[in-house]
Amino acid sequence: MISLIIVDYKSIPKTMNYIQDCLQAFTRNGKEAMDKKIHVILVDNSPDEQSGLAYLQQECHAQIEPMQITALDRAKNPLQAKDTHEVNTLQYEEKERYVYQCHIHDTCDIEVIYVAARENLGYAKGNNLGADIARQLYQDCYYLFSNNDLQFPETFDLEQLLKPMQEQERVAVVGPKVVTKSGEQQSPRKMPRVGQELFGYYWNLLLPKKWKLEHTASGVDEGRASGICDWLTGSFWIMEAVKFHEVGGFDAHTFLFYEELILKERLRKAGYSMYYCDVVTVIHAHGETVKSTLGVLKGIESSFQSSIYYFKEYRGVSKVVILMARCNYRVCMTLFRLKKAIMKGMAVAR
Repeated sequence: MISLIIVDYKSIPKTMNYIQDCLQAFTRNGKEAMDKKIHVILVDNSPDEQSGLAYLQQECHAQIEPMQITALDRAKNPLQAKDTHEVNTLQYEEKERYVYQCHIHDTCDIEVIYVAARENLGYAKGNNLGADIARQLYQDCYYLFSNNDLQFPETFDLEQLLKPMQEQERVAVVGPKVVTKSGEQQSPRKMPRVGQELFGYYWNLLLPKKWKLEHTASGVDEGRASGICDWLTGSFWIMEAVKFHEVGGFDAHTFLFYEELILKERLRKAGYSMYYCDVVTVIHAHGETVKSTLGVLKGIESSFQSSIYYFKEYRGVSKVVILMARCNYRVCMTLFRLKKAIMKGMAVAR
């Protein structure tokens, strides 16, 4: 019924613990049958899958077998079974990916489809790969895309997230209330404005906290009750599989950031909406995924490039504004690096 899709980058132990937490949360409150409806797809974005497979085998005592690619539908793109001696080889984005079936019976009874991407595909491509494999293996009704840094309160109820899609035809995506460990709300959010996203955000890197400009993409739509919303954060959300593929999934032109806003625009054009469910809450260790994947400066660069792409391709912002935004970004980042260097020098001097 549901494919749980998780993209990992060099944190397989953490992800495996998280998968167990997920399945336990899904079966709380007398819903023991729910675990039988969950299929787990783990996309490993690290360049070398051997460390991940070794952990599964040695620490999780997993029985690992190459996935029989010949059983997949060769006619469906973008996945293609590759004609080699390797039965678990896929051709995806013009490169070979490997798929393994992992049976874990040690501390729990879990079957995981382990996908070795063999490079860091980022959020969009990594999740698209997981969704394409899920479609061909299981044909589940829903995809649950999740980070590996979430926690679930005792009151978590997965079935509450399914109801809006079952009851309203136009709803394609449902997300819970997402809060940080300190209780700060992260989702749902309001639509961003050009000036704040392409200009104000980068000046905020230089300004003292009390002088910072308002940043709409970080502005949560607090107080909103359950219902259609502007957009949801992508750390944990569930989507109707048919509608996800109908709109082309995530836009593969982004590596990290703005995938949610881009998907929102794709869904809107197809007549679909995102739905916020305020009766379900998850706790997100915000920022850990980005820091471990990219680092601070590379994360800022990735965010900027994604924002440019989003506003140009999906919001119709003019070439003049885009050019001005690029110039603004270069100036702000030059000053930001200088600021960091000065602060580092002062710290050393002490």
